[in-house]
Formats: sequence, C-alpha cells, structure tokens
Amino acid sequence: MDTSLISSCLNGEYHWYSRQILELYLDHVINTGDFLRWFHMPNSSYLPTSECIANSLDPDYDYRQWKPGLLDGFMEKSG
Repeated sequence: MDTSLISSCLNGEYHWYSRQILELYLDHVINTGDFLRWFHMPNSSYLPTSECIANSLDPDYDYRQWKPGLLDGFMEKSG
C-alpha cells in the first residue's frame, strides 16, 4: 500500500477495518464514495482523515454522483 500521496493526511494508527478500506481504495477496488462511506465506520473521528485522503486522491469527486457499490452488496464493481 503506497501512502506517499496521502502521508500528510495520516496521523497515528487506524482500526484494522479502516486500514482494510484504505487498502481497497488505494488498490482501486472501491471508489471514492465507498471509501468515504466506510473508512470512518469504526471511529467517526476518522472523518477528517477520510476527507483529506479523498481530496488528495480524487479532488474532482462529487458526492452527488455516488451510487451504491461493491461494499453495499452489489455484484458489479463500483467505479
């Protein structure tokens, strides 16, 4: 998992679930909407971190275009 582009967003250790979601996002398995929806689930204090990461990696993301994806049980890969 290459975190060089988002190193300024990261501070400390994260819950294993959040780390897994981040890895899926960095590997392009899930899209920005799915990442923003699920990264903070174990700890809402991760919200600023998820927003920083999304803004760094996908600055043109528009939350109004989000559709349920892979982590919501849909068979098609979100993207």
